[in-house]
Amino acid sequence: MKAYIYILVIAIFTSLACKSKTKWPTPAHDDYKKQANAIKQPASDTSPHCATSNYSKADSLQLEKFWQQLKNAVNNKNFKALLPLCNTYVDCDRCIANGELVDEMKLGGKSLAENKELLFFNDKMKELLAKPVYKAVITIKDEYSNRCTHRFGYTTVKETTASPGQQRYFDVTKINGKYKIVSAFIVP
Repeated sequence: MKAYIYILVIAIFTSLACKSKTKWPTPAHDDYKKQANAIKQPASDTSPHCATSNYSKADSLQLEKFWQQLKNAVNNKNFKALLPLCNTYVDCDRCIANGELVDEMKLGGKSLAENKELLFFNDKMKELLAKPVYKAVITIKDEYSNRCTHRFGYTTVKETTASPGQQRYFDVTKINGKYKIVSAFIVP
């Protein structure tokens, strides 16, 4: 319940920002208003076939296995164990390229290695991965790919009266029978 309220608060700030005509740079999701609406509503309301209750036992176990492998890779700062959990290229906004912060890019191999501390090997990610997968991940239908996408994230900048804060989210999709991280993005 606490996680749902947290996500709802994020969605409200995101939708307010969208109404103010602020354009958010991101390669994976050009329309933040649709994204905010997807976060606000539980998956069962927006797309019943994406509800985790409709998943087979095998899919549920596979998602739990992915979560455990990600947790082990992050806790041990094992980049080689992290690579198979990521798509060949991961869409990323506000990531590092050649020591510079870049708004939009595709991470793969060397560039993913350059961003491993920023994205994965940090205390906030460890804290998130300590939770059970069903308490940390929400499932939505991605309107662009028409696939069920699992989303999880952590706060990078705490909310204050002067700022809505900032959260980094990750999307995980099943590709060729295996769950893979396909994007990392910042809201707002």
